[in-house]
Amino acid sequence: MPEPEIPSHQGPDAQSVDPDLDVITMAVKVPQTLAHLHYWAVRMPRKASKDEVLAAFRASSCIALIRMADGLDALNPVKEMMADLGRPNDSLYEVTLWEDMLKVEGDELF
Repeated sequence: MPEPEIPSHQGPDAQSVDPDLDVITMAVKVPQTLAHLHYWAVRMPRKASKDEVLAAFRASSCIALIRMADGLDALNPVKEMMADLGRPNDSLYEVTLWEDMLKVEGDELF
C-alpha cells in the first residue's frame, strides 16, 4: 500500500540528520507489521561508479548492505536473519540496501 502523501515522512527525518540533503521520498507499506520499503532516485553531486557508491555506503555503520543473491530477496528473510543473529525483537537498526540491485548511471543512483 503506498503511503498517501509525497513526500513521505522519511525524507524530512533524513534531513534532520543532514539538513543539506535534497530528497523527496515515497514509501510503500507492506501488508504486515514486519517493515516497510523505500525506493530512492538520487542525483549525486558528481558522476560516480557503483564501486565508489558501495564503498561510501560500506563506510557507514548505519547502513547494512545485503544481497538478493544470498536469499535476502524480500523483507521477511531479512527479518528472519535478524532473529538468527539474536537481535531483540528481530530488530534491524540499520538502513538496509540491496547492493546487487543498486544501479548507478552517471550522476544518478537508483
